[in-house]
Amino acid sequence: MIAEITPLRRLPRTTSVFDYTVPHDMTPTIKIGQGVSISFRTTRSVTGIVIALKEQPFNHHIPLKSIKKILPDLTLQPWHLALAQWLTAYYHCSLSTALKMVLR
Repeated sequence: MIAEITPLRRLPRTTSVFDYTVPHDMTPTIKIGQGVSISFRTTRSVTGIVIALKEQPFNHHIPLKSIKKILPDLTLQPWHLALAQWLTAYYHCSLSTALKMVLR
């Protein structure tokens, strides 16, 4: 299973969602809107939000990183995600910036 994740970092508006593989032991418990710990760019850990779940990656030729762990304290409701997507469209900001505003 593949999870589309937005890291909670300052990102360009055009590249705000990244694909990560979901380990088999996390497959039954992961859901949309959940906070996860991922490695981003280098080996450091970054918090991200699961935006979507899918069966196959966009590009099969690129190796994907795996989710490190699920953060049980950070879960967004569907209306939080809808509000963040509206903010992205209305204010022309990245999804990660909108999610950080919604979380405050």
